[in-house]
Amino acid sequence: MQYNERLDAELKALEGDMIETLQRWIRVPSVRAERSADNAPFGENVRRALDTAMADLKRLGMEPRDVDGYCCDTEIGQGDEVIAVLSHLDVVPEGEGWAHDPYGAEIIDGRMIGRGTSDDKGPGVAALFAMKAIMNAGIPLRRRCRLILGCDEECGMQDLVYYDRKIGLPERGFSPDANFPLINTEKGGLTMKLHAAVSDERLIEIASGTRVNVVPNQAVAVIAGDWREAAADAFDVEDEDCALESELVGGDTRLTVTGVQKVLHCNADSAAIETGRGILHLAGAQLSMAALDLEAGEAKFTGRIDALEYTASAPAGSFLHRLLR
Repeated sequence: MQYNERLDAELKALEGDMIETLQRWIRVPSVRAERSADNAPFGENVRRALDTAMADLKRLGMEPRDVDGYCCDTEIGQGDEVIAVLSHLDVVPEGEGWAHDPYGAEIIDGRMIGRGTSDDKGPGVAALFAMKAIMNAGIPLRRRCRLILGCDEECGMQDLVYYDRKIGLPERGFSPDANFPLINTEKGGLTMKLHAAVSDERLIEIASGTRVNVVPNQAVAVIAGDWREAAADAFDVEDEDCALESELVGGDTRLTVTGVQKVLHCNADSAAIETGRGILHLAGAQLSMAALDLEAGEAKFTGRIDALEYTASAPAGSFLHRLLR
């Protein structure tokens, strides 16, 4: 039997275990939080995801190495040359609007539903079981294949910074992240912090976003006085996925614009920053990037920023700008 046939047979035999393993990983809400212990630099749930993954590696006959809670790795094969397979266990916040439990790992019509199925627990489990199939099939390798499961890909990649400093990264590798068979190039990320004084005393507060690589689906503004009727008149967006809610709180108007949430990787070559389905115009020029950091590590800002024509996170466009001008 040829190697490919042997691998196919092994993978078919492992299919049920692979699905159950992915479900187990998905059911851990591994969103980064503050350090909770010396070996949990990204919080309790991320640590739990790492422990879950390492337990499965051991169960499958591998020897995982815990790199102080920043990541873990394991190897198969022989030789001096190492090829890395880079995956990650952390996920972005689940957000709102799910029809199913984002951490339930339900299988519906042949598809598993859950945060991390595509980015990146699913590809990580696929890589793990490919390695297991090679082991079971007894296929000799002239190089070592090292699976590295990181814990901070979504919020800055401090896991790999630490790994490189303590262990050292192999010279070659690939990342099975989101798309099959792999994404061979990403153009990098740009993080910006914008600061400006509040120039309109009517605008008390404005905020939007949870993570730099999650396009926010909601923006909230608080305006001094009763602006409910004026806001309804100014909000002229014809999109069933976008809505405006306004309420009077302590004599001030709280406006909430809700659109469609998206989770994207950075594409820094276009000319617009997409927030939901809206566009944010910066100083007359249009920049495009899904991952925008407006303050202190989150896509969030306060006060009116004169350079920004529009700060809503949905197709409301410049409705707030029109409302207050």
